[in-house]
This record gives sequence, C-alpha cells and structure tokens, in this order.
Amino acid sequence: MQSLKVATLFLLLGFFTGAANAQIEVQLKFSRLQYIAYEPLLATVTITNRAGRNIDLHDDGSERWFGFEITGRDGQSVPNDASQKMEPLHIETGQTVTQKINLANLYPIQDFGNYHVRAHVY
Repeated sequence: MQSLKVATLFLLLGFFTGAANAQIEVQLKFSRLQYIAYEPLLATVTITNRAGRNIDLHDDGSERWFGFEITGRDGQSVPNDASQKMEPLHIETGQTVTQKINLANLYPIQDFGNYHVRAHVY
C-alpha cells in the first residue's frame, strides 16, 4: 500500500500536431504510462520537417518556439519552470529530429494522479 502512495500515475497522450498546413509534424511518446514520484519522466519528442524547405525553429521575443501543456486534476494547468528554454533547432527538408526531455525537471508533477501532456511547436 505504501508503494501506491508513492506511485504517480500518468495518463500520457501522444499527439500528432500539425503546424502551418502540416509543414511540421510533431510526435510525443513516453516509454510507459506509470511513473514513481520524483523519478525521471522522459518524453521523446520527434519533429519532422515536411515544409519542402529547411526550417529554423527559435524563440521570437517572448514567444517560445516549443513547449508542453500539462494538465492535472480537474483540468488544472501545471505551471512550468519559466527559466527553461529550448535551444534553437535547424531541420533540413524532409529530416526528422528526436529529442528526449525530462519533464520531471521542468514541471511540479510529483503528486499522485493522472496528468495529460501535449507538445506544442509554434
């Protein structure tokens, strides 16, 4: 029963997100659905360039080019560490880039419960 109290259950949803008429394809995956509180929560984000030209993804002023949206109980948004920024990313035409990101370092998601995760590329 103690392990049940420590365990954190995540309902993680991988979404395909199209931007600019499907010029960029984003896929979000997790290796499993249940995690223990405070253990690394690695999200694998795959971005495919289908724009027909090279693209450069980078922040534009206060707008971040990449981010996650995480909701917890009752659809409440989980705040992130605003100081964390993604490095600019250059993707050649037709190429795919994969990055692993530890969400446990970016979001306070240690409480037991279901969490919904989406990746966004702007």
